[in-house]
Order: sequence, then C-alpha cells, then structure tokens
Amino acid sequence: MPSVLELLGPNGPLAGALAGYEHRPGQLEMALAVEEAFDQGRTLVCEAGTGTGKTLAYLVPAILSGRKVLVSTATKALQDQIISHDLPTIRKHLGLDPVVAVAKGLSNYLCLRRFAEFRKSKESVRPQIARSLGIIERWAKGTETGDVAEIKGLSENDPVWAEVCSSAETRVGSKCQYFRDCFVTKMRRECDAADIIIANHHLFFADLSVRGGSSDHGGVLPACEAVIFDEAHQLEDTASDFFGAQVSTHRVDSLLRDFEIGATLSGLLDRLLSNGAAASVLRQMREASKGFFDEIAACFGPTENGRKPFDRADLVGRPTEAYHRFDAALEALAAFCKANDKYDALDPIADRATELRFDL
Repeated sequence: MPSVLELLGPNGPLAGALAGYEHRPGQLEMALAVEEAFDQGRTLVCEAGTGTGKTLAYLVPAILSGRKVLVSTATKALQDQIISHDLPTIRKHLGLDPVVAVAKGLSNYLCLRRFAEFRKSKESVRPQIARSLGIIERWAKGTETGDVAEIKGLSENDPVWAEVCSSAETRVGSKCQYFRDCFVTKMRRECDAADIIIANHHLFFADLSVRGGSSDHGGVLPACEAVIFDEAHQLEDTASDFFGAQVSTHRVDSLLRDFEIGATLSGLLDRLLSNGAAASVLRQMREASKGFFDEIAACFGPTENGRKPFDRADLVGRPTEAYHRFDAALEALAAFCKANDKYDALDPIADRATELRFDL
C-alpha cells in the first residue's frame, strides 16, 4: 500500500498525470496530519485556504487507513464535487478504488408508504396535485434510487413532494409493509457495504438525533470508525437545529394532514361526513393549535429580526391556558391513534404527537 507522501508528494503520480500540475505544500502537510490522526486515533482540526486541495488531503489518507469512514459535507454542491470529480481523479491517477456510497437527506427519497397513502387521499384528485402525482408515479415505476434529483418536470419546491418523501419523523422502520423495497433502506444497505460514505451535516445530525441511543428506529447511517466534517464551521448551526426543540404551524399542519390520510384509509374518518371520534379529535386539534399559536403571536408585539426571548412571566394567563388545551388535544390524538392502530400510518402519528408534546 503506497503512502500519502508517495501519492501526493511532488514526485507522485498526480505530478506526471495532470497538465499544469503545481505541488501544494499545504495539501501535503494537511494530508500527513490526517494520516497521523488516523494512525493515532485522535481528533484533528484543520483550516485550509481556498485552492489548497483539502478534499484530496483528507480523502487519500482516509482510503489508505482501511477504515470505514463517513465524510460529511455542508452543501450538496461539495457532495457532488467529491462524487463527480475528486473520487474519479483518485481512481484514475492514484490507483485507489474504494467502495463508495452516497447518503442524502431523507427528504430526497420517495417514501413508498406515504406515496401510496397520498394517492388514495381526497387531495390527490385536485388538478394541480394530480399532475404532480402523475409525474412522480411514472418516475417511481422505473427508479432504482428513489432520489428526487432524477425526476424531470417536477419543480424543486413542488408541495406534493413534501407529502410523499421520507423523513425522520414519518419512518416506521422494519415493521413497514414497504420496508424491503424502501429506497432509504436500500441506501442504508449500500452504506453498510461501503468503505467511504459521502453524506452531509443535516443527515448526520438528523440520524444522530433520531437514534437517541437506539440502533433501530429511523437511523439510516451505519456505524463508522471515523468521521470527517468538511466545512466544519457550519456544524454549530446544524447541530442546534437537530438538538434544539422547534414547534411550528407547519409541523402541526403536516401532522394533521398525515393523521387525516391515515384515519381515512383506515375507515375511521369518512371523506364526506364530519362526525365520529376521529373527526372530533381532528377538530379539537385544529381549534386548540390555532388558539395556541394565536396567543403566542399576541404575546410577541414588536420583535427584532423576528425573534423575542421569553420569560415564564410572559406566558402566564391566556397563553398558558391555550397551551394546556393544545397539550390535551395532542394527548387525545396520540391516545386515539394507539387505540385504533389497525394501519401502519397511525402508530407514527401517535409518536409524533407525543414528541410534539414533549417539545412544547
């Protein structure tokens, strides 16, 4: 096995293979530091200026280490650059051929269960919705990856995709009837077999937060022996997103849409009649959530950059009463789903409602 110095040094294979090659001492210095970190099993922080060639400086020693390594990037552009440019260069000129897998964020993959449910929902017959569903359905019949990047004719922000894509909170795990054919499961198998996994910060921390110490509940990234964070200066914001708690009208609306679809398909909610226990639970949730967010908005008043710190004293009285009504509605929703779990879609709804209560 060649050394980092032999491959990236001034007399290495790149020097003779690339026209206009210029030796970069900073690249070699970084690569040797990464190599040493692998050998000693320690943490290394590197800062390298533009043009240093840092991607090769960490990829080459990572491959030579023989370890299973996850490379996490901040942007999709850098992820694509590694796959389409840097790894082909390594294979062609350095003679290294690692098994590589790409792991994108869950929202990039079609969820077969949510897709099947949404196609049967009353929303699916609306002309604009039906058009987008048709595009997705034709593509879904032939795709091997389930990656939205393959779809032609679907706008990047098409709202239908949000209803049928995978996410950490909607994954059911091995008990899902579509688990064997699941595109996220397939991606996980490819990652299991890979030497180098190319992912991103959002997926890394989403996976870490979903696991919560468990090896089987929504996690999609396999255990690795080392992690390389490229553009690590963005880690703080990304980690805060996943290890903080956020409650929004969008999160509640998504929960209620999925409940309505699941309850309808289970025969618990009539498409035409607004009566019955499920309809009552849904109505209570909508009223309680609207009342809560209205009260919180009224507490804000003028804000700076859309943010305002809160003390408990700010929430005494009507906001607290609205919170308790909202909490009770979420508890009722979770209890209803657990008591009527005859369909795969309702159990995750109960978990999401309980998690939302916890975050509130």
